[in-house]
Amino acid sequence: MLVAISKVAVLLLILAFAFNEFILYYLVIAQCGWATLEGADKPEEIVRVLLLSDTHLLGKRHGHWFDKLRREWQMRWAFQVTIRLHSPDVIFILGDTFDEGKYVMEDSEWETYVKTASQLFNTTTDLHIVVGNHDVGFHSEMTSTKVKRFYETQPSIYQSQHFQLVEVNDRVAFIMANSMALTNDGCPQCEKAKEELNQLVNRIECSKESSLECADVEKLKTRAKPILLQHFPLYRESDKLCTGPEKDKAEVIIPFRQFHDCLSKSSSKMLLEKLRPRLIVSGHTHDGCEYLHEDGTIEISVPSYSWRNRNNPSSIMLSVTDNSWKISRCYTPEESTVIFIYVAAAIASLPLYMITHRRSYFFRSVSRKFL
Repeated sequence: MLVAISKVAVLLLILAFAFNEFILYYLVIAQCGWATLEGADKPEEIVRVLLLSDTHLLGKRHGHWFDKLRREWQMRWAFQVTIRLHSPDVIFILGDTFDEGKYVMEDSEWETYVKTASQLFNTTTDLHIVVGNHDVGFHSEMTSTKVKRFYETQPSIYQSQHFQLVEVNDRVAFIMANSMALTNDGCPQCEKAKEELNQLVNRIECSKESSLECADVEKLKTRAKPILLQHFPLYRESDKLCTGPEKDKAEVIIPFRQFHDCLSKSSSKMLLEKLRPRLIVSGHTHDGCEYLHEDGTIEISVPSYSWRNRNNPSSIMLSVTDNSWKISRCYTPEESTVIFIYVAAAIASLPLYMITHRRSYFFRSVSRKFL
């Protein structure tokens, strides 16, 4: 009888573990779904894009082994379940994939970091990783060595230049930008970024017309306006004017610092005027935001995908065609829910554990008296 009660207590804890670490992810992520686009006659016209940000994979400097274990498992399993259930066409991680990349000096340490990312975000789906400030440092910390290392990282899923064009299914053009190289202060990386931006703008314009000046320019396969992807948001004073779900928004509104929390006014204006994107998607703040810029362009800031930064991580599921787009949000299990289930299971198991050990002690005491 005592053995049976003890087994029930252990079984209860095992069931809590299996539910929290496996089943719960399916139950939560199964509730996600791709937004329906009106006017899309055929399913193949729609490109399904999964966007996540700020995974902040830990290295050897910050946190501790259990913190690293919990956060990495949460992101790994949420990522894999999302792909299995919803089958995106392409995936973008919008910067700060690594938490300590800006501190890494040794190639061996960087390779360990990259190996961890490859294991966590292992997929056959087309994956692209945008550069963030924790990957190479803020502008003042960013060196040509750090940037070159990130751009040349294998596998070739990492952003490889300051402005990189990605065309998906010959229908949608995405532009990945290096936010930290957009200060326009004459630094070598900034000058290179400006040069690449002008070349990209020329490609976009030449794709719309046929002229002798464009004869040798590689054309885009789509004429639809591009979607801009970068780590920093464009300039805004704060998250005060953000719309979107309340549970995604910042709990505390603080003024944004240019080049630290967002791009500068001048850099933002330059991108909007030169690229004329139909949509901007960013990360960095760890909070969700839908922001309308003065020219009418909508920007969506994607919340952090890690429990380390918020209780309710999520990703953005973007459905997009040549001329329209729509988003839905996909949440992972909340950390508070997981903790509650573990605590409840422990509390339920404790009386059973105490009963078995008290009775076992009683029987041992009685047996000693008769011996």
